[in-house]
Amino acid sequence: MKITHAGTVHAVENGHQVMNDTDLATEWRDQLIDEIRKDSTLADIRDAEARQRSSIVFRGNIKEVKRYLFAARGTNLNGRVEQQGRTYVGRYCAFGSEFTTINGNHRTDTVNMNIRLQKQLGFKTNHIRGQPNYVGHNVWAGTGVTLLNGAVVGSGSVLAAGSVITKDVLPFSIVGGTPAKFIKFRFTQSVIEQLLAISWWNWTVDRMSQNADFFNASIGPDADINLMKLVKD
Repeated sequence: MKITHAGTVHAVENGHQVMNDTDLATEWRDQLIDEIRKDSTLADIRDAEARQRSSIVFRGNIKEVKRYLFAARGTNLNGRVEQQGRTYVGRYCAFGSEFTTINGNHRTDTVNMNIRLQKQLGFKTNHIRGQPNYVGHNVWAGTGVTLLNGAVVGSGSVLAAGSVITKDVLPFSIVGGTPAKFIKFRFTQSVIEQLLAISWWNWTVDRMSQNADFFNASIGPDADINLMKLVKD
């Protein structure tokens, strides 16, 4: 899965690299969604047996979890989740507490924005039904991250604590703020493309355990490295 134009930097804002929205490639998006939806380890978080089969850790109050929150093998949800709508999370992600995911929205072009009142009056709904949210593989989300309608978070990305994600997040990027903005990529374009091709999150645990050199490697943001030399079959 190649990310085109990823790394076209147009400005430096407060010391951070900022990308123009028109340059954010979306070719990876559909492939990631399809991959997560078809993942055989995807489990309904409310199902204790399914969580156990997929080695998913959930440290929040399971009674607060609504329908349509799914996660794949090895993901950790380390605290409370506030959920409104469908959300799909990939493999080996790590979420801090107070993770919020919202699909829908209120209409702002009508005089009333209270959905319950509109329904009580018997008028046309002012609730906007949203699209599912998707989180790729091995994503790290800090405490208090909010994911809004239809956002797709690329694999290997970092969502800083307190971030409000309103748009897609490119794979292996770091974002933060309200709304979240691109800060930088974790690695060079070459390393990112290699990691997406290797897709280690699809390995068996046995294969992972045989690849200490790969997992222990420290890769700088400007490093040019051939990762395949570290991978053992």
